[in-house]
Amino acid sequence: MAGRTDRDPASAHEDGPARTAAARTADANPAAPTLAGGRNPHSGRRLGAVLAMLIGAAVGASLLLHQGPAVPLAIAAGTAAATGVATYTSRCAAYLDK
Repeated sequence: MAGRTDRDPASAHEDGPARTAAARTADANPAAPTLAGGRNPHSGRRLGAVLAMLIGAAVGASLLLHQGPAVPLAIAAGTAAATGVATYTSRCAAYLDK
């Protein structure tokens, strides 16, 4: 399947750089199963990330249904802003400048 030139362009979103971090995180756990003897470093961190995404989606959907779109959008904007400020003010900012 080198190059995958035989595929339909409409299905090109299935793999490649367009895949989301959520899909890559969810796919990484079964890709290296510990029970099958594979090394699975950071499996707990990945499982925690998947659970956080599922809980966030459920809370966001509930807020959207019961409060309308303004509340979940405000929470998402506030979270993104807080993450940006924390990243900018942390020691990680030195690595972003390189």
